[in-house]
Amino acid sequence: GGDGPHGRPQRPLPRCDPPSPPLPGYLARAAAVCRHWRRVASSPALLRLFRRLHPPPLLGFFICNDGFIVEKVNGVLIGEILSPTFFTSNPEPPGLSGVVSRCINFSLDSLPDVERWALADTRDGILLFCASFSAHDRLQIPSHFVVCDPVTGRSVLIGDAPLHESAYLGASLLLTDGRLSFEVIVVTYFMWGPRLLVFSSHSGGWTVHPYADVGGRSIMTMLGSVGYDMHANGCVYWVINDEEHEASEYLMALDTRLDSIHAGVKLTRLDARWFDAKIVALSVTWVLTWQGAWRQRQ
Repeated sequence: GGDGPHGRPQRPLPRCDPPSPPLPGYLARAAAVCRHWRRVASSPALLRLFRRLHPPPLLGFFICNDGFIVEKVNGVLIGEILSPTFFTSNPEPPGLSGVVSRCINFSLDSLPDVERWALADTRDGILLFCASFSAHDRLQIPSHFVVCDPVTGRSVLIGDAPLHESAYLGASLLLTDGRLSFEVIVVTYFMWGPRLLVFSSHSGGWTVHPYADVGGRSIMTMLGSVGYDMHANGCVYWVINDEEHEASEYLMALDTRLDSIHAGVKLTRLDARWFDAKIVALSVTWVLTWQGAWRQRQ
């Protein structure tokens, strides 16, 4: 018996490059016709073509502020949020109104039971959570990390990271092999400088990389002034204030695009006197802004 519609024998589907690509909802409806069409609709080649024609639409935001006050999301006033919560986008993406209306039911029930999860990073709709920690006490690496797909509800719990005596600065999620595997990069710091812990879903274990060269300078005393991690264009940045030397700041950058990942941490001294630094993520560029001074684009 066939596996096509109405039990007819399967036949190879011809390649079709429509001059006007259909809306994303049509692909989902085609996949629901039968298993054969579902295999075609979910094939890597077709998905690559489809993603070139349709950039992923913004369905909404997962917000987690660990109890801090967030004034507005999409113009809606909200208060304290202790656990990651989904807010739909406004306006809704064209052709996906039904999907967006169900997004509020995105479930994180598959996450293991811990006191509280904090959102560490996102990549192409996949979420990286860490066991919640205090931003004012970075002297302990979070005990657990978990990678979660909120659409399918599938989650992968990652075992304890080594080097618990190191300070924790942040984490980044990388998707490889067409989202079939992933790496979790944890940035730690000890008196000799920053170093990376990398978990690979291929090996199922952690790799501890050597300390990055920061010019022999210890910034352990500056950890109380390490800002939140900021993500832009494949990089993660931290602005670090030197409490011992007034008007001195450092920019630490992790370039996740490098093949040799242990060489991706750089620490650069900044002459940023009398003004603050912040990084603003754009769609294809990043902007480093010195308030009251200059702006650099790349």
